[in-house]
Amino acid sequence: EVRCKDPFFNFLVDPFGDSKTDDTDAYMKDYSDLKVLVSSALDARLDYKGQQLTLSASESGITMAQSGIYPSLSGSYSYSTSAVDINKLFDRKVLGVGLTLSIPIFSNFATEASIEAANVTAKNAQEDLSALERQIKIEVKQGYLDLVAAKKSLDVAVKNVVAAEETRKINQERYNLGSGTILDVLQADRDYTEALRNKINTTYDFYSKRDNLNNALGKLDIKKYE
Repeated sequence: EVRCKDPFFNFLVDPFGDSKTDDTDAYMKDYSDLKVLVSSALDARLDYKGQQLTLSASESGITMAQSGIYPSLSGSYSYSTSAVDINKLFDRKVLGVGLTLSIPIFSNFATEASIEAANVTAKNAQEDLSALERQIKIEVKQGYLDLVAAKKSLDVAVKNVVAAEETRKINQERYNLGSGTILDVLQADRDYTEALRNKINTTYDFYSKRDNLNNALGKLDIKKYE
């Protein structure tokens, strides 16, 4: 028997098996609060985290560019030895210590240009981050609305299957008792088959919309399909 961790895959393999009893209401409980979903997406999405790091790096670039307008002090230390005889290698030691103070006077506006360029880069990174955040919110909201609509369609399809099955039983019993016709039985069978087909399609759509939302949330786990 082919079984998978994901109930949707099992449903496709055997749409009339045990997987048809999956409680889709349990899935909806995980997506009940849209604000929580958006916050979760911003915490989990790797593209959003990457853009945050890009912004942080560009802000550090401003600090580095601004350092060109301040004096800088650097130090150095050296140690050396020399000898014509290897046995006297450490008899002539030379120690060196140095300090260098650099005071910027005029850089031909190169420092100012660097600061301006760094500011532009940081503003662009901030705008990219804001644009990505808006996009993620739209994707999550649309994914949520699509999932809710798919759930409603699935609920209707399940009820239609129950109704069609009951109608088929009634028509079969009436035919067995001689009060119904074979045409009624055949039509009831066709209606039941159509109801099952619609349930399969709406089930596929529900799980597809669920995975689309999980993808928008940055939580789509491909391991469950392995």
